[in-house]
Amino acid sequence: MADLEVGYWVDPKKVWTEIHASTEQRRGMMTDFKDRIRGYEGPGRHQDMADYDPENHAFEWISLVLPQILARSPQVKVGSKRPQVRDWDALALELALNRWCRDTDYQRHLERIGVYWSFFAGVSLATIERYGGVEGSKRRPRLVVLDPEQFGMDSLARWPEGARFMYHECVEDRDALLTRARKDSGWDIKAIERMALATDDDGLGRPKAPVNRSEVRYIEMWVPELNDADDNTHHGKLLTIAMAGGQPGSPMFIREPRQFYGPAWGPYTLFHSYTVPR
Repeated sequence: MADLEVGYWVDPKKVWTEIHASTEQRRGMMTDFKDRIRGYEGPGRHQDMADYDPENHAFEWISLVLPQILARSPQVKVGSKRPQVRDWDALALELALNRWCRDTDYQRHLERIGVYWSFFAGVSLATIERYGGVEGSKRRPRLVVLDPEQFGMDSLARWPEGARFMYHECVEDRDALLTRARKDSGWDIKAIERMALATDDDGLGRPKAPVNRSEVRYIEMWVPELNDADDNTHHGKLLTIAMAGGQPGSPMFIREPRQFYGPAWGPYTLFHSYTVPR
């Protein structure tokens, strides 16, 4: 990899500029997102018949089609074309995966993805969670459904496969983040203490309410070209960046870059219907 490529992604100002451009592009694509949801809910919820549209396509999809798609989904069937793979090995993996689908309520996640899909696009994040016991000594993969307003990708990419980065926005209580950062390595405690508080104006895609939880907002970004691993299990690196408080604020990394353990296409999966040029 060229030194220029590496240097570009270690500059927090340049990374934040990329995130800002992607966010503005996404907002432009989602200009009618809230209007679609309002039409899906119907005039009874808002007591307003002015924009009533009897052709509620989103409601038809969610109430009629989506339940049929998920009626027996997900189900995993494992086999192999390799003769050296024994039948009981494949069966054991099949049983384990189907059990994992039930334990993590995978069907419910797919249902939520289908709902978002009917309005814009569905996005999921694959991550690793601790489970079992007081300390959570065991680990397993977990699917997280992202609100479309949480997700962004390279604003110059023609296709998702060609994106030089993808990211999602996180909101967390500052005290909870500090507690977690003190237990795990790689976090910058002083940078977390300087982070600006999250506000509804950040476009978090959440319902608004007059509460103050002392939350902070940060970005987790996957950059595939930052790949110095020599194995087939790590692909690219994850960057964690946030905006410092004060006037004017400045972007800063709040965690050391770390290798992404997962598939070559990254931690995100996009669910969409039709290909649109550019």
